[in-house]
Amino acid sequence: GGKPWMTPQEFAGFCRSVARGNGGSLEGFAEQLSQQWPKAEASSQFSQWTEQDPNLVRALLSELPPSEIRSTGIEGMLQTLERSNPAAAAAWREEHGN
Repeated sequence: GGKPWMTPQEFAGFCRSVARGNGGSLEGFAEQLSQQWPKAEASSQFSQWTEQDPNLVRALLSELPPSEIRSTGIEGMLQTLERSNPAAAAAWREEHGN
């Protein structure tokens, strides 16, 4: 996900492929990704992806299991939404408690 050429659509597709290979779960994948992807880079990438496709990023983060990468992704997404769509950021916070 940290590669500059990867789009949010490609990352979502990759996550779906991983889940299919793991019986529908992203548990181990999310933990591994949390350990390998530096937090600042991940947050920045999710922020950029939110600029490109906020609905896809919200859906993707909703599907990720509780993990450091999910929390980091939410931080990045909310940073962008606070600037571009404060109502969407507030709705996420209300629905998810972030």
